[in-house]
Amino acid sequence: MATIAKDIILARMTLHGGPPPLLYVPEAASVAVAKGGLVQFNAAGYVAEITSDTPARIYGVAAEAGHNSTPAGTDDLAVFLVTPEVIFEANILATALADRVNVAADLGVVMAIQRDTAAPNRWYLNASTKAGANIRAFVHRLSTNVTQVVGDTNVRVWFTFLPNWIEFAGTS
Repeated sequence: MATIAKDIILARMTLHGGPPPLLYVPEAASVAVAKGGLVQFNAAGYVAEITSDTPARIYGVAAEAGHNSTPAGTDDLAVFLVTPEVIFEANILATALADRVNVAADLGVVMAIQRDTAAPNRWYLNASTKAGANIRAFVHRLSTNVTQVVGDTNVRVWFTFLPNWIEFAGTS
């Protein structure tokens, strides 16, 4: 079986087949988020990198690397919005970023997310956590952009973020 190369989170399409929504939003000071990194708004109203594997809210996925500028608002960051209808692509790993041999039970389920804090600071799905308070994504299927099969290691999948973690989809 093959081992699939680890890569950044990519925005692939909407459930309707159209392009994922892209917005340019004011960037916080000194944002060095990597392309494919998760972002949210900070208390000052600027978008900043998410640094927790269990964020309370997710605004989007960086479509470009952060500009690392000061002061806040100097640059706008291109962000693919996280909405219930946007399909993203990512690798599935196990806890602590360990390699994961994919099984059919990894599809059609919810999973946690996890961040590799070493360069290049990529995000992955965590197949070791499929229940509880830490889940953030629903896995739909193996990606069709990569030649892979069930049984390969670190497969790429299409997934959506769960609506209750979307920053602008909250309730009172």
